[in-house]
Amino acid sequence: MSFKSLNYLGLVDVDSAVGVAKKIKNTVDASNALGVDSNAYFFKTDFKGLLSFLKSLAKCRSDIVVIRFNDLVFPLVFFILIYLRLKNKRVIIDIPTPRVIGLQEISVLIKNPIYRVFRKGVSYLSGSWVLFPANLIIQYADEGRWFKLGLTDKTLKMGNGILVRNESTVLRNSVWPANELKLVAVANISNWHGFDRVLKAIAVTNNLQLPYRVTFTLIGEGDELNNLRKLSQTLGVEKNIHFIGKKVGGELSEILAGSHVGISSLGLFRKGLNEASDLKTREYMLSGLPVIGVGVDPDFHSECKFRYVIPNDDSIESLIQLIKSFEKTNFSTPREINKFAHSHLSLEAKVEKIFLTLS
Repeated sequence: MSFKSLNYLGLVDVDSAVGVAKKIKNTVDASNALGVDSNAYFFKTDFKGLLSFLKSLAKCRSDIVVIRFNDLVFPLVFFILIYLRLKNKRVIIDIPTPRVIGLQEISVLIKNPIYRVFRKGVSYLSGSWVLFPANLIIQYADEGRWFKLGLTDKTLKMGNGILVRNESTVLRNSVWPANELKLVAVANISNWHGFDRVLKAIAVTNNLQLPYRVTFTLIGEGDELNNLRKLSQTLGVEKNIHFIGKKVGGELSEILAGSHVGISSLGLFRKGLNEASDLKTREYMLSGLPVIGVGVDPDFHSECKFRYVIPNDDSIESLIQLIKSFEKTNFSTPREINKFAHSHLSLEAKVEKIFLTLS
């Protein structure tokens, strides 16, 4: 591997998109750990930030240039990519969500109909050609045909990774069986996280003769938070659901360590997805927690005993049955799950794979 330097550039508001910024910083840290001098550069999403982003991209001197994809600006970025390739730079485009799914997110998130049509039009018209100059395209789930036309040979599909080098994680210390089953989720809470399914399932399990009560701690803020608060009241499960806001650092680690099971995104179907590489799943497992999720994750085979899979729809019956089955379940040890995270979910290993693909 002959690469000496890497710069990662993204139009990211680090104050509002904390998780995105953390992922980029961790990617850069993993690259540094592999001996490549790496830096991350964030630019605000306003007009001034865009101009600074384009200017910095054109002046980039690193051997490898990584760019976080943005559908609105990439028709402009296209010409800079050609310039970078002529300067013999290795260009990587990081696409966090398949563009075909991005279209569905535009439909949901953008309320102004004129701007919504404009955004969709830009995305459709840019198609796959805006990515043609790239050396490598990173995807985390299958892309739509229109957006991957002519790009198959330069696309690397992989799962998200977590930074594990020198990681001093607090491992799960909760005991099972117990008189309380503690579920936990960390998110910028949105509709597609599907946490309403958990609340509805708990409303049912409350009326069953289980030897334990089920509680659910939600960590974070988000657009869906108030709806979940109202739903918990409607269902009469307020005492089982703990909304504790944003937590970080040692406080977050202690809460995870005191829980039994992590809840991943249970509403992928609401984004039109059946495949995703959820970062929270990986963070839960680094803490020694088994996980409940839906759909396909490229880093887990179907028989993985750390990841419990329920149907990717609105149903709650399978979740209820799963919660009931925990009465006779011996969870894998925290150390075993943590070891799996280190060996299979390491960001360092994934970045090294990217470098080998570029070589």
